[in-house]
Amino acid sequence: EVTRRVKEGSKLGLMLVSAAIKNLNEYANLKFRKERIPLGLRVKYFLYNAIVGAKFRKIAGGRLRLIISGGAALDKKVAKSFYILGFNILEGYGLTETSPVVCVSRPEDNILGTVGKPIKDVEVKIERNSEILVRGPNVMKGYFNQPQKTAEVIDAEGWFHTGDQGRFEEHGNLIITGRIKEIIVNSYGENIAPTPIEARISHSPYVNQVMLYGDKRKYIVALIIPNQETLEKHAREHQITFDDYPALLEKDEIKELISDEIEKTTTNLVSYQKVKGFALLREKCTIENGMLTPTLKLRRGKIAQNYAELIDGLYKNLDRTSRSSSTNSTLTTPDILIRQRSVNP
Repeated sequence: EVTRRVKEGSKLGLMLVSAAIKNLNEYANLKFRKERIPLGLRVKYFLYNAIVGAKFRKIAGGRLRLIISGGAALDKKVAKSFYILGFNILEGYGLTETSPVVCVSRPEDNILGTVGKPIKDVEVKIERNSEILVRGPNVMKGYFNQPQKTAEVIDAEGWFHTGDQGRFEEHGNLIITGRIKEIIVNSYGENIAPTPIEARISHSPYVNQVMLYGDKRKYIVALIIPNQETLEKHAREHQITFDDYPALLEKDEIKELISDEIEKTTTNLVSYQKVKGFALLREKCTIENGMLTPTLKLRRGKIAQNYAELIDGLYKNLDRTSRSSSTNSTLTTPDILIRQRSVNP
């Protein structure tokens, strides 16, 4: 909502916010690295914080002391945007089986991009495969009447195997890097954590949901559910005529728009992490249709099963594109539109 209000405001206001973000970010970087902050930058910080930062804090109520994030990984760029505008945002980590907190950041020891240090009396260690193991009084006794399932996750030494991957940074704060079951291993043996890449693409105002696929495949592809409201608004502003939403998704201009958004949000990723083709889906992933969990996480297996034929067709077209050295091709089905990007394995 705040982003929308800024973008829909005056050009002068947008320039002011952009300048403020840039200077507040520079100030925050120097402060974090404990480097000397030039006098000129300190003056700019004081002004931009008072003029811009204060307005954002007022929108949030004006008396917000802490923001706690949990349930899913918080994108570092999002966290930093909150931080430089004067919000104290803390991230935590835990599972239902751990009652539910394992780690949490503290206001006095908050390092963005981490979930902080383990809470009192809780031990955390990292296995060889980067899996996070937890032991302590917060860990469950077991799954009710399911001893075999319990034995699969709690070993003889009392360590609970979370299924999450992570590492400790130099100050002892835990960084979550992925979910073992979600890791994509492509045909070249490269491990790809999809969630951070999906979060990047979801930053686009034109993207509502996204799921990456590519296990045992040469390329990564994406199933994308666009943001219908912003997409239709874009079309009206750019005189793109359409009869209805499905017809809009068939427009080349829309396919190019989404293609550009993917490229823009993933520009600094290595080649094997980049999306080589994508499909635009009309149907949202919801709890009701079985494609979201009750905690709003993607049911990847279910989604891949629902769109198995589409995914296979997408890869066949990618392979044809690669062999013919063509840079772009389009495949249309009754419900899905596919735009393929330049293929460079």
